[in-house]
Amino acid sequence: MLLPRDRYIRALAGFSLALLLVPLGLIGRRAANLPDELVLGFESDGTVRFGAVADVWGIWIMGVVFAAVNLVLADAIVRHNRALGYGMATANLIVAGLTLAAIGTILSIN
Repeated sequence: MLLPRDRYIRALAGFSLALLLVPLGLIGRRAANLPDELVLGFESDGTVRFGAVADVWGIWIMGVVFAAVNLVLADAIVRHNRALGYGMATANLIVAGLTLAAIGTILSIN
């Protein structure tokens, strides 16, 4: 299955892919200028979570893997339950947006 059979799922997959390419460009452009130890987040008790550039790449890779698995499941389910298949394909847009927000925030605070 290279492309989904349903045209709406194919369109949503294209939008998701376009949204996932934006953080890829951000990481690729900024990775050489980042320090060795990055601030990844702040906990509720005031502590700071640190990581490396590889952790930022890991966030992007996990977003892509999650979107790919969700797309395969949406394509398989759409024949049996159209609303659920479209909902799962729409979730890819949410995953891509959250990936963009997370990586954009990490890169902007470092």
